[in-house]
Amino acid sequence: MSDDNGAAADESVDLDPEAFVDYCRTQAGLLVGRAEELGTEVDALIDELETLSTDVAERLERHQAELDASEEAAVEEETVEAAIRETEDLQADMETKRATLTEKQERLSDVRDLASAYTDLADDLESEDVDGREAMRRVVFFEAKRDAPAYFEDRQTVYEAATGDEEEAGATESDAIEVVEPDELG
Repeated sequence: MSDDNGAAADESVDLDPEAFVDYCRTQAGLLVGRAEELGTEVDALIDELETLSTDVAERLERHQAELDASEEAAVEEETVEAAIRETEDLQADMETKRATLTEKQERLSDVRDLASAYTDLADDLESEDVDGREAMRRVVFFEAKRDAPAYFEDRQTVYEAATGDEEEAGATESDAIEVVEPDELG
């Protein structure tokens, strides 16, 4: 590795493993906060879906009552078609919201899983006797394997800093090969 002047990087830089423990706990905390936000969004979508569902049911009942009341009278075709379009529009809106809800629930699960994994990594780094370089190597591998940069759009991860890869959020395990020992790739 070399700096901008082509000189060899100083391999004697002392990295504090505790800094990586703190980093992992901070990342976990940020993810927990994001999970709370997503949980609020999910709850709001569920409320909207319940309201829409009730609205559709009430409209269907009202339209059926209007049809029953006007059974003997001629029902204008335009009125029936308008009621059908209105109901179909509401149902389409519900389907869109259901799809959004499913996506948010999946994202919420992924965020919670990553937060838990960061906490586990912090605990492992803290309980094991690792030096700063090993701690950094493990964090970089962890973030590459779990595509952590995709969860921190406004914050640079250790993986991005170590690889100089701020633009790419789709990190893969092979991206970390230069930083991670080959026996850790298994």
